[in-house]
Amino acid sequence: MGKTRRAGAEDRALVNHWLDYLGQQSRVHLHLDHDGICTIGHASGLDCAVEVPGNGSVYLRVAMFPWEPEDNPDLAERCLLASFMGIETGGAAFGVDPMDAELVLWQERPLSCLDDAGFARMVTRLLDNAVRLRRDLSNAEEATLRDTAHERRPPLDFSMRRV
Repeated sequence: MGKTRRAGAEDRALVNHWLDYLGQQSRVHLHLDHDGICTIGHASGLDCAVEVPGNGSVYLRVAMFPWEPEDNPDLAERCLLASFMGIETGGAAFGVDPMDAELVLWQERPLSCLDDAGFARMVTRLLDNAVRLRRDLSNAEEATLRDTAHERRPPLDFSMRRV
């Protein structure tokens, strides 16, 4: 147990160093809280949560939308297609946060694969991809709603009428 706790503290210290580096670039103080989480705001209104569970990895997640599959049944399919092989998501994946009922874009990396610049690129890229994907998914949903509304309209009556 002592070794796990020490590794968790070392993981947090390393990520706090990277958060400090990222914060210096953006002139914002960034630091993990007592639970090993730091939230980074973005001008788009999206937030990136950085989580360090003490297992040698760092997890990033961005909440995209409320998860309401009954209101948007095509969203899951769109997300699966977008995350196929990580091409559209930049290596990230979609998931559903069961506690908050939100669709999230998330990514995990072993700490051993990162340095301060690599961590900053990972955070920036995930946020940029989340902004783009949220826009694309919203646009697709709006198009579906327009198409569905059009299909619900009664067909026009072009029959010959007597006046």
